[in-house]
Amino acid sequence: MYSRTKHARACRRGFSLIEIMVVLIVIGLIASTVGYNMNQTKITAEIRATQIDAASIRTAAKMWRLNTSSACPTMTELRGSVLDEDQRTTDAWRHEFRVECEGQRVRVTSAGPDGELDTEDDVHPQENQ
Repeated sequence: MYSRTKHARACRRGFSLIEIMVVLIVIGLIASTVGYNMNQTKITAEIRATQIDAASIRTAAKMWRLNTSSACPTMTELRGSVLDEDQRTTDAWRHEFRVECEGQRVRVTSAGPDGELDTEDDVHPQENQ
C-alpha cells in the first residue's frame, strides 16, 4: 500500500518525460509551419515588388524612347532623365534590371533570386500592367 501512495503522489507532482517530449514536438511542428509560411509570403512579396518596379521602368523606357526617338535606353540614361530619383533601379535581390528593345516593344527583366539572367527564376512585369 505504501508504494501505491508514493506512486500516486509522484504522478501528481509533475509531468512525465513523454508528456514533455510530445509538447516540444508539437511546438516544433507549429514553429516550422509558421516559419515556412512566412518565408513563402516574403518570396511572393519580393517577386511582386520586383514586377511593379520593372513595370515602372518599362513605362519610363517607353517614355524615353518617345522623347528621344532613339535606341533602347540604358539604366544610367533612364536614371538621368525620366526616372524619379526615388525609383528603385534594382530588384528585390539588389540586381540591376535589364532593359531590351525590339522594335516598339520594351522588355524589362530582373535576374531573380539567383542573380543570373535567362534562367527559370527571372522576373518580368505582368503583361497587363
